[in-house]
Order: sequence, then structure tokens, then C-alpha cells
Amino acid sequence: MRITEVALGLEKIWQSRGQNASLMPWHVCALALMLGIWHADNLHWHHALRFDNISNTINAIGLGAAGVFLAISWRCQASWASGPPARKALYSFITWLLMWFTFGLYLGTPTSATIPPTEITCRAMGTVQAAPAPGEPAVQWIVHHWQCDDIEGSGHVKVRMRLNADEWVSRGQQLIVQGKFRHAAPKDTPGTFDPSGWMKRHGNHLIFSRHGQAQGSQWVYEPMSFVDAPSPGIRIWVEKQRHLAFRRISEHSPMGILPALSMGVSKPLDEDTRQTFGRLGIAHVLSVSGLHFGIIAMAMIKLLRLVMGRFPWILRRFGSKRPATLLSIPILLLYIFFVGAPISAQRALLMTYLCVAGRLLARKPQMGRTMAFAAIVILITDPMAIYDLGFQLSFSAILGLAWVMSYYDIPLRLWLGRRIRHPRRFRIAYGLASTLAITIGTSLSTAPFVIGHFGQLPLLGTFANLIVIPYISFILLPLAMAAALLSPWEFASVCVAKAGGFFETLLVVSMAWIDDHLPMACLEIAPHALIIIVSIGLALASLWRFRPTAPRLWMAGTLTLLMICLLVQNHVDPRAWRRSADLRLTFIAMGQADATLIEFPDGHTMLVDVGSEMGSDYDAGKHRAVPYLRWLGIRRIDTLVITHGDYDHWAGMLSLLKHIKIGEIWFNGRYEPETPYHAHLQEAAARGIPVIDVTQRSMQFRHGDVQITRLWPLNEDMSPFSRNDASIVLRLEHGAFSALLMGDTGEAVEEEILNRTQDLSTTILKAGHHGSRHSTSERWLAATRPSHIVFSLGRQNLYKFPHVDTLRRLSEAQARPLRTDWDGTVRITSNGQKMRIETFH
Repeated sequence: MRITEVALGLEKIWQSRGQNASLMPWHVCALALMLGIWHADNLHWHHALRFDNISNTINAIGLGAAGVFLAISWRCQASWASGPPARKALYSFITWLLMWFTFGLYLGTPTSATIPPTEITCRAMGTVQAAPAPGEPAVQWIVHHWQCDDIEGSGHVKVRMRLNADEWVSRGQQLIVQGKFRHAAPKDTPGTFDPSGWMKRHGNHLIFSRHGQAQGSQWVYEPMSFVDAPSPGIRIWVEKQRHLAFRRISEHSPMGILPALSMGVSKPLDEDTRQTFGRLGIAHVLSVSGLHFGIIAMAMIKLLRLVMGRFPWILRRFGSKRPATLLSIPILLLYIFFVGAPISAQRALLMTYLCVAGRLLARKPQMGRTMAFAAIVILITDPMAIYDLGFQLSFSAILGLAWVMSYYDIPLRLWLGRRIRHPRRFRIAYGLASTLAITIGTSLSTAPFVIGHFGQLPLLGTFANLIVIPYISFILLPLAMAAALLSPWEFASVCVAKAGGFFETLLVVSMAWIDDHLPMACLEIAPHALIIIVSIGLALASLWRFRPTAPRLWMAGTLTLLMICLLVQNHVDPRAWRRSADLRLTFIAMGQADATLIEFPDGHTMLVDVGSEMGSDYDAGKHRAVPYLRWLGIRRIDTLVITHGDYDHWAGMLSLLKHIKIGEIWFNGRYEPETPYHAHLQEAAARGIPVIDVTQRSMQFRHGDVQITRLWPLNEDMSPFSRNDASIVLRLEHGAFSALLMGDTGEAVEEEILNRTQDLSTTILKAGHHGSRHSTSERWLAATRPSHIVFSLGRQNLYKFPHVDTLRRLSEAQARPLRTDWDGTVRITSNGQKMRIETFH
């Protein structure tokens, strides 16, 4: 009853009846629930006890505390009724705040699960929890029973499993699969994707790796067994129609925008298009958002009203507005299922339902309370939705919309009404002005989340939305929906999809031209620059809950100007936020590949190697090196050193060239024509980047107080040496601190360097060839005497690096190992006298 009172705005009715009108503060309860979920998920001890039986005790305590708070509230309500109104309001406020915070703790604490053995062959049987979206290569299913060698067990374990391209499963199907359970890889580099966190927030416990074999460039899994076929019904019909529509549309959507608009499937989206739209602040149009849902709802209600107009007896008895609005709800619910029920569409449906219910009861609902009600319902059904980017952007955008409509709509209407007397001109001017105001409000309210997740702030977003939103609303979205609805008729669907593909290409080409030719279209912002987010919060706080007056507008303008100055300064000189007089070496966790970032005290940056794992299509340069550099706020690498031509040392170069500015590239002087490595160097030269043969340069040079010495290769013929032994070897000296970067060199090169160099003592030694037994010899360790040795390698790599012999020699030399497979990204900072070691794990 209390939910109905607040959601439909019936407080005045209860007050007029003399009832106690103390109402639950929905805005505060939504915030308390979010804080409770976030706090429960981030407690350190909570992670340690994630799958322990103690978590059941935590749940019981949380639920009991929520019940106690609620009981105290009801028990004391009557005794406090005669007290001062301020004291009653404060008591009610605190009670509901504590109750919903505790309820958030309860929801945010996951239930215990019995985890089956990992990394051994198992036979698992379970039920598909949700059908995968079209183009989605994985499915979530619940394993009920497993048999792993001699171990047999049962439980309720949510598992993620990849599918073949031609496989299709439906919700409720029983599967029997052979494979191995394994844990998701933890995040090992700041700024990169967190597989373990993603799995946790989507309710998955493990990954199930099916048996299979490589066929060409793809991995094909062994077939799985089905215990029963899916029962026919409307859900199965919708899923099949969705997959059919996806096949029809995606073939004629060159950039993947049409399936994203019509079915909420973002997998086919072109990566360059996604980045271009993100820089212009219009990425929200590439998914099913509240805007798209609102357009569909309005079109549906208009269509139903036209149909109702054909029946005079309905018009006389009920009218057309209320029946059309009521009939639109089940149709919109079906549309939600068709597009995969994204959080933004769930929010829009819940708010639409409350607004419709309010209008049917002749009540005007309040946007803020309906929004808070939608947030609470979504978080109760899916607590981890609080971490979803769609949830954060959707609710922050509607918050900005409510802000503008509540405090600036009426003053704007009055201001225009005094200046424009002609009705038609007034409607046009008001439509443009209100659209501009709403765009500005939503851009400001979503800016902290955009900066936090993407490290960007689009400056042209407000104006680009004025062009793109009408284009999407009246051209692309109708064509995409028509192609989806006509999918059973191939000829009609293909014709409409081809027309949509033409307009899609036109939009993408136009936006790419704007992005290329307009300077400062997007500011690159370091996501960890908290002062920028705080300044945005100050600008919002100055306007929130305040009606527009001249002093308040001046204050907001001043704060906004301060925010813009900070953003521009961060964009122009991002190093100013983190400049230091220390030397920093970062050994980036790239899997079975190399990348070492060197930040000199004078601001010069050097990246030694940027590779990817051999035999894999995973681009570590794109997914690890570039995100980490952006997370640091580094937009330019002054010197890129490619030690030699092995794939795991250069394969990420092309992704680096696309996203980061490169000053110059060094290579070891060994040309390898007609190889991808040589082609990448030629691509860099074609972009105007100097490609320098280090054997034609001096053996020593300086950057500030740091001296760099090239120990290998020498300025002479290196053809007798293998590709690995031709690696560039660098030595850095900064006061009493020194570091040796060995590339993939072996014992032969170590002997050559020992014969030519007197003093090789070093603080940090990067092991040659990832810890191979043929590198880091006993004589080399005795000459260098390192205190720490860094191994750059991947988890459970096929080469079994580092080799046991190398670890034995390391132990005898009493040097501490630092491994990127165990420690994650390793950062070493030195002021020339002392050093500090930081590991991500």
C-alpha cells in the first residue's frame, strides 16, 4: 500500500482523510539500497568468504536487522505521532535509511555455492538459464550435477560456456557437456577489462571450457547432448524470430547499427564506429535506450488510438486514449523481451507503467519518485545491476532530464512566449530550445560516469545529439524495426535492411568526417582525476534543487568555467597531473608477451616492446597496453623500442599506432622482408613516424638524470646470431638504481656482453626470454647480482616458463622473483637512491 501511495502521488488523498502521512523517502531509499549493495560487494572479508557457509549467516543477520528496523518503525510510529514534526520526520528518515542500507547488504552478499573441481575433465549436466542473444558466443547455464574423474557432486552453480556459431539453445533446456571447469582470470592490469569482476557481477561462478579442436583459424567445440527439447510457446517463438531477424539485418548492416537499434545486439558493431560515436557523445544511440523505448511507446499508442477510432462504440464508452494506453503495456512488454531486456529499457518500462497507472487513475505521477521506484525494483531483482554501465547512464540521464524539466521548462516557455507571438514559430523555437536544454542537462548528469568509464568528455555531444537523434528517430530506427518485423518475408526484409544500411553508412561517414575535421571534439581525460569529477559535481549541485535566479546562475557559470578549464588543461597536458621527479618502470601484464613502460623524470616516455601471445587472435596491445596507457593519462609514447621480430614482442604495434601518438620507433637493424613485422614497420613509416636502426646510433644517451646504454646489438654485423639473440638489450642507470632489459637473448649474448663490459651490477633484471633455461645463466647472475628479477609471462603458458632450472639458479643467487602471471602488472619507482615496488595483485 505504501508503494502505491508514493508511486502514484496519492499523499494528499491520505492527508485529507486524516491518516498518518509519513511516507517512505524513495530517493533516499534508492540511494541507501545502492550504497548497501556496493558496500557488501566491496568488503575485503566478503571476498574471502564468498563461497563459504558463513555468507549464509551474513544473509540471515542482514535480513533479521532489516526486520528489526521495520518493526521498530511500526511500533514507534504511534508514540512519535504526537511529537514535533521535525523529530518525526528525522526518525522516519533515519529508520528507512538504515533499513534499506541493511537490505542492500543482504542483497549484495551472494549465496554460497558448492564449487566443483577445476582444471580436470568433468561431465556436467545443467539447465540453460537464459537464451543467448543473436551473435552472442556464450550462454549462461546452471549446473546441477557433475562428475569429475572420481569426484561426483551436485549443487546450484552458474556457469558461462561458449557456443559454436551454428548452435542455438533455449531457456530451460537440459544439457550434458564434457569439459573442464575453471575460474575467470583476475584483472592484472589497471584500466583493462576485469573478467573475474564481470563474471561476478553477472552472477556466474565459473567458466566451462568444452572439449574441441582447432579447424583453420577457429576453435570448434565438441557437440553437447540435449536431455529434452524446448517446449513450444511464445517465448520460443520470440527467440527464433529474434535470431532470424538478426541474420536478415546483420548481413546488410555494414557497421552493425541496425541490429543494435532493433534488437539491442551490440556484438556486430564496428569498433571504429563505436569509438567515433563515443568521442562525439552519441554512443547512446547505438543501443536500445529509454529514448528508443519512448519512441516505440508513442508510436504504439498513436497506432492503437487510430485503430480505436474505427470503433465508434468504444469511443463513446471509453474514449481512445485510455484503452490505447492500457493495451500498449503488454505489447511493450513483448518488445522488451524481443530486444533482450536491457536495463535502460527495463527502467523505461517501469516508469511508463507507473505513469500509465497514474493517468488511468487521473493522478499526475512525480518523475523523481517513479524513477526511484524503478531503481529499487531493478536492484531487488538484480542487485549487481548497480555496476552495469547501462544502469548508471540510464538513471543519471533521466535525472538530468528531470532536473531540466522541473526547474527550467516553465521559465524557458515564458521567456520564449514574451518574444515570439506567432504560435507555429513559438512551437518550433520551444521544441529546439527544450531539446537543447535537455541535452545539456543529460550531458552534465552523465559526464562523471562517461569520464570514469571511458576517460573521455565529448564537447560536441550536445550539438551532435541535435542532429543524430532526429536522424535515428525518424529514419534509422523505423527502418530497423520494419526490417525486424518483416524478417519472416525475406525479400521485403532484405529490401528494407539494404535501405537502412545505406542511411547507416551515410550517418557513419558524416560523423567520422566531423570527428576528423573538428579540433577538440572530445577531451581525453584521465579517469582517475577525481578533481574533475568533483568539479562536475559542484556544477550540478549549484543548480540542483534551486530555481534559476541570477546569483545562482552566476555561481553555476563560474563553477562550470572552472570545470572546463580543468578539463582542457588535463587534455592539453595530462602528464601535469602525475609528473614526478622519479624514474618509473612498469612491466605490463600482457599474457605470454612483453611490454615495458619507462617514464623518465623529464617527462620522456619509452615503451620497450608491445606484443601478443603467439597462436592467439587476442590483441594484447589493444586490450592491455592501450587501456593501461590511457588509464595513466599517457597520450604519447616518445620512443617505441621493438627489441626483435618475434610476434610476442611487436604484434600490438598496429593497435598502439591507432590509439597513441608515437614519436619514433627503434628496431634492431635486422630487416625481414615479406613478414608481418616488416609490414608493420612500413606502416609506421607511412604514417610519418621515424623508424630508426639502433645500430646506426650512439651506444649511450641520456634523459635528464637517467643514462641509457645499449649493450646489444653492437654496431657491427649481427647476422651470425639468431633472431632472439639479436634482441636489443638496454641498461638504465639513475643514481644508485639500475635496470637491465634483456629481450629474448640467451647465454651466448650474455657471454658476449660479459666479455665486453666491466661493471654489470644491477638492481632490477628483466629475465631474458621469459625465464627460459637457456637464459639467465649462473655466470650472468653472479656478474649482475640483481636484488629482483622480473619475468614477463602468461598463466599456465605452453612453454612452461619460467623453467625449473632458471628458478633454481635464481634461488641460489638469492634474488626475489617478480612474475606478471602471479603478481600482475609490476611497477618499480626509484628516486635514484631508494626504490618502491608495487604489484597489482
